[in-house]
Amino acid sequence: MRLFLIVFYLFLISQNKLKAQNNDCNSAVILTQADTLYSHKERPLGYGKIKELNQLKKYDSTFFKNEKNSSWYILNSPYKAELTFTIIPDNINDDYDFMFFDASVEGFCDSIKTARIKPLRSNISRNDKAIKSVTGLNKNADTAFVGMGVGSSFSKDVVIEAGKNYMLVLANDKTPLAGYVLKINYKEIKSNSVAVDSLLAKMEAEAQKNKNRLQLVFADAETKEKIETDIVVRTASVDTGFVISGNNSYKFPLNSSTDLMAVSGGFMIEKRTYQILPDSSGYVDTVYLRKIVPDSYLDIIPFYFEGNTDKLLPKSKPALTTLLLFLQKNSHVKIEIQGHANGPKQKNLKEFKRLSEKRADAIKKYLLYQGINKKRCHVEGFGNSMMLFPDPKNDEESELNRRVEIKIVKVD
Repeated sequence: MRLFLIVFYLFLISQNKLKAQNNDCNSAVILTQADTLYSHKERPLGYGKIKELNQLKKYDSTFFKNEKNSSWYILNSPYKAELTFTIIPDNINDDYDFMFFDASVEGFCDSIKTARIKPLRSNISRNDKAIKSVTGLNKNADTAFVGMGVGSSFSKDVVIEAGKNYMLVLANDKTPLAGYVLKINYKEIKSNSVAVDSLLAKMEAEAQKNKNRLQLVFADAETKEKIETDIVVRTASVDTGFVISGNNSYKFPLNSSTDLMAVSGGFMIEKRTYQILPDSSGYVDTVYLRKIVPDSYLDIIPFYFEGNTDKLLPKSKPALTTLLLFLQKNSHVKIEIQGHANGPKQKNLKEFKRLSEKRADAIKKYLLYQGINKKRCHVEGFGNSMMLFPDPKNDEESELNRRVEIKIVKVD
């Protein structure tokens, strides 16, 4: 492997443009600090020999849903630097996304396949033709991660350490029409005076104070104006959830995967998952909420039921709280509560249909008890006809088959 990378690097030195289809982690092109401009004329097609980026948790907004038409690059700087880069599509209709990782950990390429390593930065927003569909890292950006849909084309710049390997992954969810140009800038962080040393020390102290702290800002996806938002929070230690108000800082538990559901009047629910690592710096993330759309499904964490019953488990409380908040803030919305059952390798018997309907009805009863008008909630049971996992491999997949989904059927 080491010999291969050396040979490949020598090849790059003699070329002004990239011709390799570097679609895999273990065939990533090495970019050094001296290299600042690359032209990838060929379209990146496919995902190589290995599909490394199948997302295990489809609701993680910082991660690609899956790997399509990807390019992998290793970045390395001889000195500590502020890193920014710009990805410029050759065709304005191409929508390139990216993730940026610390790749210095042993066995990075194997670890990333199981989503154990989280990106330092990512941007999966829709391409903005008004700025020629460019994307990248920019010092003026205000968020580390931008999820799918309408959002900022740029994520916040990142500080990289001297001599460490970092991995940049580009992808295009649709078949690209052309290649792209990658512009990289390393701004060295150095000290030449006592005053600068003092300033850097203060900055480091501030960074230490903000470790594992997430500053959330909520905004309208169309206007980009800030909006008041409630958040339902679920952590590993508090799986029954709790509610906090929007535009606040919240210090996440170390090494904890934390789910957030943002709820605001006139907007769809926006779900986020954050993994805060022990040595991570503070995050600033802008969460963009989309206007309510009829005939669409609410994106919330699952409702959980005991097997073969309609009994809701205690860890369903965050989903119940989120749905209740949504209906309270949007009194003009009517919903259909759709129940499903787990019945692998079995016909959709009346028992399954009845069970799924009873599960949906359990949600409705909770809402009516909390004061929601019964005319706003219709119940439907689909049995085991629409299982997410037709052949579940573990308890988690079986649990997710026993689900309830919420569809917006009317907006008065």
